[in-house]
Amino acid sequence: MNTASLVGKAGALPLFTHYVASKFATVGLTQSLAAELAPHGVLVNAVSPGVVRTPLWEPLLERNAAEQGISVEEAWKQAVAPIPLGRPQDPEDIGEAVAFLCSERARNITGETINVNGGQLMD
Repeated sequence: MNTASLVGKAGALPLFTHYVASKFATVGLTQSLAAELAPHGVLVNAVSPGVVRTPLWEPLLERNAAEQGISVEEAWKQAVAPIPLGRPQDPEDIGEAVAFLCSERARNITGETINVNGGQLMD
């Protein structure tokens, strides 16, 4: 099980090119390992979280707030606004997807990167 990101599928995140590149690599690694290990019955998948307020967000929020003359919390609201379900994701949301992919119910899923982003990226 790998952890990618929304930006591992749609890479527009200024000043975080290194992070975006690593998450695109995670998606590719997931697919390659899935193909390699499938004959041995090993499943390889990833989850792709959307907007989870982790420490990674803080410098981005601070920059956006300073550029726009708004509070960090207002910048956070702007970050959440494009999510069709209207709410950020939390660690439990990601954990539920991981638990599913690790369960017998997902026995025929391999090489996939599952979005957990409230509909912000649909592919």
